[in-house]
Order: sequence, then C-alpha cells, then structure tokens
Amino acid sequence: MRVLVVIQGGGGAKVTGPEIRGWALAYAFAEHHEVTVALHDPPTAERDGMRLVEFSRGTLIREARRHDAVIAPTIPPYLFAALRGTSTIAVSDQYDPVELELSVFTEQPGIRRYLRAQKDAREAQLRFSDVVAVAGASQRGLLENELEVLKLTGARRPAVVTVPFGLPDAPPASSAHPLRDAFPQIGADDPIVLWWGKCWKWFDAESAVRAMGRVVERIPNARLVISAGKAPKAKFDLSDRTEIARDTARELGLLDTNVLFLDEWTPYDRRHEYLADADVGLTLHADTPEAPFAARARYMDYLWAGLPCVLAHGDEIADRFGRSGFARLVAPGDVDAAADAVIALIERPQERASASAAGLELAESYRWPALVAPLAEAIAERARSGARPSSARLARSVSTYYLRRASDHAVQRARIAVGQAS
Repeated sequence: MRVLVVIQGGGGAKVTGPEIRGWALAYAFAEHHEVTVALHDPPTAERDGMRLVEFSRGTLIREARRHDAVIAPTIPPYLFAALRGTSTIAVSDQYDPVELELSVFTEQPGIRRYLRAQKDAREAQLRFSDVVAVAGASQRGLLENELEVLKLTGARRPAVVTVPFGLPDAPPASSAHPLRDAFPQIGADDPIVLWWGKCWKWFDAESAVRAMGRVVERIPNARLVISAGKAPKAKFDLSDRTEIARDTARELGLLDTNVLFLDEWTPYDRRHEYLADADVGLTLHADTPEAPFAARARYMDYLWAGLPCVLAHGDEIADRFGRSGFARLVAPGDVDAAADAVIALIERPQERASASAAGLELAESYRWPALVAPLAEAIAERARSGARPSSARLARSVSTYYLRRASDHAVQRARIAVGQAS
C-alpha cells in the first residue's frame, strides 16, 4: 500500500510523545509498504527510504488523494471533505486523550471553548474515519460507548483497532553518565531516582518530591533528577507544574542537593544514556479523569531500558507493569507508599535486577512491527469491503467546526487586546 503518515511536529532530535508514535508508525509500515511522511518543516526530502513532505493544507490534500491510506492523530476536517468520493482510507489515531488531559484546566480562560473544539474534532473522527486506532482496552471501551451514542452502525461505523504504544528494538549498551556529568552533586555511587519527562498538571511531581524527602531520611545520598526541560513547540505552558515541584524541593531543603532539575529537553536518540545512568524510575500521576485512559510514552521508555520503576496505579500500562513484576505500584497521592517503594528498590539490588529482567521480557510483547500488523490488516480489509462512512453530515460538520474555530480565535484576540490595553 501507499501510506501517508501525518506527524504534528518536526523531524528534529527533540520530540514529544505524539511525534514518537507517528515516526514509529511510519517506520513500522515502511517495512512492507511505501510510506510518505507529512510534517512541519521537513529537514530533508527523504529519510530512510520515506518521502518527507510539508504539512500544509494543499500538500496534505494532494498527497492524501494519491495514497491508499492516510494516518494522522487527528484527521483535519477539511481533509475528510477533500477525500469524499475517493478510495483513500482515513485512519485516525486516537491514542492521546487530549480532551481528558485538558479537562483539568478549569481555571484557564477560554478552556470551555477549547474543549468544545476538541469534542467537535473527536466527533468528526468517529463519524468520518474509516479506521480508528486506540492504545488499549480502556480507550476502546470509551470509544465504543461514543459510537453507540452517535448511533453509528454497519458501514457507517469505523473499524476500531487497538495499537498500544510500542517499543523499538532493545537500546544499545551505554557507558555514558549524562546525569552524573550534569550534576557534580551526584557521587559515583549515589543512587539516582529519575523522574522521566515533564511535570505536567495531570502528574503529581509534588508527591514525588515529598516522597524523596522521606527517602533521604533513610538514604542521605539518594538523588532525584527531574527532567524538566521545556518541550519543543509547547502549546500549553499552563500545564507545566515544574515550579511547584521546585518550590516543594526548596521548602524541604532538598533543592540542588538531593532534588535536581535537568532543565533541558533530552535528545531522543540519547535517551537510553540517561535511563541507563539511573537506578530507579519514578512517575506519579494525579487522580484525574485522564488517568485510566492514558498511554504514557515515559512509561514505555522505562520498559525499553529495563529501568525498574515506581508508578501510580490506575492506568492499563502501569497495572500491567505491576502484574509482570517490573514496576511497584502505589495509590495516587500516597507519599509514604511511594517512599517505601523507592527505598526497597534502592536497598535491594537483587530485587532491582529481577524487576529489570521482568521488564525486558515484557518489552518483547511491545515491539512496533507486531503491534502495527492489525492496523495494516484493518486498512486492507476496509479497502476490500468497500464500506465507507456516511458523508451525509460532512459539509455541515466541517463548516460548523471552522466557524467555531474562527469565533474562538476572534474571542482570544479580543482578550489579548483588552489585556494589553489594561
């Protein structure tokens, strides 16, 4: 097949979770199919046998119409309209529950309008996509319920395929020590606990820092490194809770001694060096509506590197890690339990080794080519069957979506102007 993969990002070394997944899908499909990648500001015209094209409206429409399938995290509504009457299979990868993530921003001006736009976009994905991908059983259940509410049946109902967040081949061995090199406070034998990724609002870095305070009481030379670099092209700075974590560390007298902040975005192709330099991973999430449906790239990096970790339970991946023996799970917000779990992993090297071995075994079930195979089959089956979603409501849905966007942008510009004038 000729497959167009749309990535909402760039082709540089600093990438976010959606970009990681997009490139992984592209490489997995490229093993058996002809792949073109659309992205912002492509650095070259080709990468590893895949054509790279500009992510612009005109180029996207032209390329999508000449491909057998287009895969995107969100198919732009205008593209649904442009593909009407063609044989191109539209695949919406709904692995990232954006609307649930942003629902925690109740205090943010304009959040209701933004959430409404996200809801409109989600409904368009379900009404007009041929295939919808999700990352796990919880997301699938949520989506199936939405399809029932929309009364989509038969040919009007998209095929739903589960494609978990996967892993590349095992990382190369590393003798580098980027964490210890970055912080002279860390001694050669000091145990390192790594908070991998940003301190977004739906996480609970504050509890992690407080748990570290308990850890240090027992293991004074233990260090917590929080990778707090600003995400490239970050759109929602209000979601960043790094400063709260920093203030908590300062309050506890741990800042720049036992709690350290890595204020740079780690290059993707060097991430294994940072993970290999740590002894324990630590990521805690808050008790939010997003948590049960999350598919977190940072968890998968822990698994990829075989780094034993402490996680909050309540999402599919964490719970599977816990059942396998790879991760220790604690209740969201339970500082004492998190501290006890970290101490146990630091003080018991044999248990760490056992957890790491369990993780490396589990990692084999998450390799990208095997995970993508059902999606490729669903695309091929949809093309063979000739079943297509109804376009009866397409024109109205597209026009309503863009009219609302224009209205929201006008309100936002007015709010900015009023703020500047005052």
